[in-house]
Amino acid sequence: MTDHYKYIAYGLIIDSEIELSALLESKGPADISIRIGKVPEIMNARTNKNKRVSASDDEFLFSKDNVAHFYVSGGTQIVIEPLTDINSNEIRLFLLGSVFSALLHQRGYLVLHGSAIEMDGGAIIFTGKSGAGKSTLAATFAQKGYRVITDDVCAIKVENGTPPLLIPGFPQIKLWRDAADRLTKDLSTAKPIRDGEDKYNFTTIDSHCSDPLPLRQIYIITPNEGEGIDIKPIESFRKIMQLIKNTYRIRFLKAQGGSSKHLEQCARVAEQVGMFVLHRGDGKYHAQDVALYLEGILRKL
Repeated sequence: MTDHYKYIAYGLIIDSEIELSALLESKGPADISIRIGKVPEIMNARTNKNKRVSASDDEFLFSKDNVAHFYVSGGTQIVIEPLTDINSNEIRLFLLGSVFSALLHQRGYLVLHGSAIEMDGGAIIFTGKSGAGKSTLAATFAQKGYRVITDDVCAIKVENGTPPLLIPGFPQIKLWRDAADRLTKDLSTAKPIRDGEDKYNFTTIDSHCSDPLPLRQIYIITPNEGEGIDIKPIESFRKIMQLIKNTYRIRFLKAQGGSSKHLEQCARVAEQVGMFVLHRGDGKYHAQDVALYLEGILRKL
C-alpha cells in the first residue's frame, strides 16, 4: 500500500505519495494530488527548443535529465516519473520550485521569483536576479522578528476590485553557505538543496506567516559599482516591465498560453503596489545593513 502524506501550502491541501518534510502537515479534502507514475504525452503540445518542456493550455510536462519527468494538469494534479531515487533532494527541489510554479500558473496566480516578509499586516517582496540576495534579506528580517511569507516562489492572487494578495508558500528558505554563516545558521542538520551544491534548506516554521496578506511593496535588489544603499521608486510602464522580467519561470507560462492574462495581472499590480529599485554596493553588501536601512524607511511610511 502506498503511503500518503497531507500538507498545506499556498492555501491548498496537498495529498502526496512522497514525503515532503519541509511542508506543514494538514488534514481535509485535497486540492492537489502528487502521484508517482508514468507521465502521459500531451496531444498537440507546444514544445520548447531543448525539448524539456511540452505544454498545452491546461497541461504541462517538464523533463529534467537524470532526475524525473513531471506532469502537471488542471492546476490540481502532479505526476512524477522518477529517473533516480524517488526521495532524492533533486526531485524535491524541482517539484517545489519549477513544477509548483507551473501548477500555480495553471491556477491563475501571478508568480514572481522572490522572497517575502510580513510587516504591519502587509506583504513586502524582494525580487531580482539569482544571487541578488533575496533569500538572505528575508532571513535577516526573520532574525529581527519578522515573519517570512514565502521564499523563491511568490504567488499573488490578482482579482478585480480587491488589492493583490500574497499567498503563503513553503515554510523554508534556501541559503548559500556564506550567507548561512553570516546569519549564524546551524549547518549540521541542514540539507543541501541538491547533491554537490553548497546551498541549504532551512526551516522557517517558527517565523512562518500562514495568512494571505495584501501586497504593499516590491523591491528589486540590484547590485551597483558604488558603495552604500540607495532606494529609488519605479514609475509607470517600467513597473510592468519589471514584473514581467521577475516572473518565475515565465517561459513555462508562455508555453501554457498565459501571456495575455499575465500582462493584465502585471498591469493591475503595477497600478496598486509601490515598486522600488534597491541598489546596494557591490562587494560590500551586508544584508544586516540593508535590512536596518530598509526597516527605517518602511517604519516612516
